[in-house]
Amino acid sequence: MCGIAGWFGSAPLGAVHAEEMARRLRHRGPDAKGIRSWDAATLVHTRLSIIDLTPTGDQPLSDEDGRIWTVFNGEIYNHRELRHQLESRGHVFRGRSDTEVLPHLYQESPADLPGKLRGMFAFALYDSADRRLLLSRDRFGIKPLFYAVFREGIAFASEVRALLCLPGVTSAWTSRPLRLHRSHLRPGSADLLQGIRALEPGTSLEATILGGGFRYRLKPISLLGGAAGSLAVAVLGGRASRPSHVDCGACTARERRARRLPAQRRDRLVPRERGGAGRPGTRKLRTFNVRFPDAEYDETWAACMVAKAIGTEHETLEFQAASGTWDEVCGLLAHTGQPFADTSVFAVNAVARLMRQRVKVALSGDGGDGSVRRV
Repeated sequence: MCGIAGWFGSAPLGAVHAEEMARRLRHRGPDAKGIRSWDAATLVHTRLSIIDLTPTGDQPLSDEDGRIWTVFNGEIYNHRELRHQLESRGHVFRGRSDTEVLPHLYQESPADLPGKLRGMFAFALYDSADRRLLLSRDRFGIKPLFYAVFREGIAFASEVRALLCLPGVTSAWTSRPLRLHRSHLRPGSADLLQGIRALEPGTSLEATILGGGFRYRLKPISLLGGAAGSLAVAVLGGRASRPSHVDCGACTARERRARRLPAQRRDRLVPRERGGAGRPGTRKLRTFNVRFPDAEYDETWAACMVAKAIGTEHETLEFQAASGTWDEVCGLLAHTGQPFADTSVFAVNAVARLMRQRVKVALSGDGGDGSVRRV
């Protein structure tokens, strides 16, 4: 979880504001901070080092020519495949970070860059030669990205409170999202604060300098790409005869899913620092659960039973008695930057805070309430 922020336009803000945005995002990326400015843009990044732990992974990060710059939050699961393709075309990489494929991909195909990515992401990319900004958010909206539009330009950040330090941004709520929250018990897709908007999942924002001002547009990113997209067209196009390898039956769907799952797990279990996939020198899986003091809610017995059955190196962490205080609850909600109705955030946060003492990265298996019953 990194933090990204910045602005773009004909009247960029100053270094003091960039430093304050970075300070407000420090908790998202405690390992490094990077700020880079041009006459029409500033990019801010706070880094949580996961894949490339060296300074070559620090951001903002550029292509070999120093023209295209990016700040990124998330993970690109197919970055190795993309890197190999780009290297075969002559692109030169400095490090191993998945982020580094972005400026090189932009050189190749700026129009459909986000559609080539598999992963969870929110990123900003700046073309310093054409003075063009690209913001993009993954298809499911796993990574957050907010933006505020001014007469002279646009500002963006991973969290709302990083935007609230800028002049002209108000913390006053609009009425529509509050109604959506009351009716749907979830954050709405409409404007949350006056002047601040959430970039929709699966959406890109493109902004360019125009005369003495700027203009921007929103567009959806591709849901399916490459061979998968071609296959979908063949199936959904209504042809009388489908390709022989396409079978819409449940059995074939299960077989395809079974073939894809190992590859998807490998994509997510790339070498990382202090990851939960296993200790250095061993392939044994490490698993964790939190023991809650209330026996009615505690599922340690189930976690241990599963861990034993699949042969993991399991550890049960004790829930901290001080958790759940008013200050902790308010502090956690402050990070959401908006009304939030999913109460599981408190349990997930409790698990994550304890696991962070052991590992830096973990895959979650989140079962809903009532999904496990002791018999």
